[in-house]
Amino acid sequence: MEQLQIGRSLSSNRKIVDDSFDIGIYMRFNSVSDMNSYLKHPRHIELVDMHIKPNIDKIIIYDF
Repeated sequence: MEQLQIGRSLSSNRKIVDDSFDIGIYMRFNSVSDMNSYLKHPRHIELVDMHIKPNIDKIIIYDF
């Protein structure tokens, strides 16, 4: 992973701004292959299954 940023949503009255989430996570990878390796890594899978999924109602992911 090249870069990781985590932050809370900023409340906004602007219609163009999506502030419907509580926490945003931005991850930048050097390549699609690196991203796919990360997604299959056992520690990532364990983190998602044990700590993220039980504590969220909804998740949205944008790959670009």
